[in-house]
Amino acid sequence: MARFFFYGTLLDADVQRLVFGHALADSAIRPAVLEHYRPARARGKLYPILAERRQARTAGVVVAGLGSLDVARLFFYEDAGYETQEVRVTVAGERTKPAWVFIPSRRMVALASNWSLAEWRRRHKARVLPAIAEMMRAFPGPERLPSFRAWRARRRRPAGG
Repeated sequence: MARFFFYGTLLDADVQRLVFGHALADSAIRPAVLEHYRPARARGKLYPILAERRQARTAGVVVAGLGSLDVARLFFYEDAGYETQEVRVTVAGERTKPAWVFIPSRRMVALASNWSLAEWRRRHKARVLPAIAEMMRAFPGPERLPSFRAWRARRRRPAGG
């Protein structure tokens, strides 16, 4: 089972249902904060990317207990524009825990302004949801996703190996 930090469109329950094919259990979702990153608007995109910045904080959630199929669907949704990185997040204001997060590749450009979930919901959600549903219908299965297979292999490698 895997733990991921979500900070953008995946904070929306409707997006989660489309991406995973089911609702996530409330007990699996905890508020969390990632330090030293901000949720930036990405040039030419409706979704955010993380941009490193000292003294910045990105509020989001940690979702625990994701199985292989859920994670493969997540990799399909996030596409090739990202790399996964294991980070430490502060969960519910208590202690830090490791979680995986999708960090943008160098090709993605962060704008100076921060991304807002409320603005995305107000301006874009209604027209984006059908596109997400259509995209997720094309999910080819876990074994046909090289990025997922590479993440799974990297995750299983022993420490120091």
